[in-house]
Amino acid sequence: MKEDDIEEGFWVFVSHSTKDFERVRLVRNALEDNGDRPILFYLKCLENETEVNDLLKREIDARNRFILCDSPNAQASKFVQSEVDYIRSKNRMYEIIDISQIDIKSQDAEKEVLELIKPFRRRTSVFISRSMIDKETEDVLIPLFSSNANTFELTAGAGGGDGGLEGGLTGGLTGLVKGGLV
Repeated sequence: MKEDDIEEGFWVFVSHSTKDFERVRLVRNALEDNGDRPILFYLKCLENETEVNDLLKREIDARNRFILCDSPNAQASKFVQSEVDYIRSKNRMYEIIDISQIDIKSQDAEKEVLELIKPFRRRTSVFISRSMIDKETEDVLIPLFSSNANTFELTAGAGGGDGGLEGGLTGGLTGLVKGGLV
């Protein structure tokens, strides 16, 4: 993955069993609605298991996030277990979302999924609060985190503008809370 390809959000490899597609689709939709770029694989065209495993490993390596949609079906899938073993061997962070309890027929299914991805959103976000005179610190910190986390900034200035200092901080914190990040 080229750095130029990233605008915002994360490229997420979603490991799942195809038997859970309806539940996984809800997770994919929630991630997309939050600005991420999830990828799901269902490789019907490849017959050679080595070819499939090599392709999956390359795709996992090309994504900056990995989510396991866990369920009894996923635990029984040799491909899902191979993906999990691979991500563990790379010592990379990954998220486990238990999708087995999602009632896809429920009117609240989308809300359930949003609750399930909140920990992922929190762990992939960095909140930077600084004063106006600390711009140099921000210039160092944001590049350190930007490839692995969404960065959010609140800047305390001299006031003025829309609502002054208090309005700016309140608005910024409200946005973070609505996004499930605080």
